[in-house]
Amino acid sequence: MTAKNVFTAGTDILASTMNENFSTVPYAMESGTVTVTGSGAVTFTAGRFSVAPYVIVTVVSSTGTASSATLNATPTTSGVTINVWNGTVASTVARAVYWTAIQMKSGSANG
Repeated sequence: MTAKNVFTAGTDILASTMNENFSTVPYAMESGTVTVTGSGAVTFTAGRFSVAPYVIVTVVSSTGTASSATLNATPTTSGVTINVWNGTVASTVARAVYWTAIQMKSGSANG
């Protein structure tokens, strides 16, 4: 099998070449941490996503109290609202939530 492209260390690789040769490289990603008490908003970098991305959230709880994080509604290209729960009630204690937004292809979040 011959290589389609040979990449040389230290040289730039165009995004179009990456997307052509590596179908598993996400089109766009963004991640961060937000402190949420009950409900909180995350605003994505303007123009980062061309379609609404998939968003994955994880709540950090250092108090020993089990907490969970959910999406309030379907994400948009500009952001998402996250809810934090203690059991079945909204958290009244501020919790750090790690979030990651992923758009796999130029016109689709999945891929």
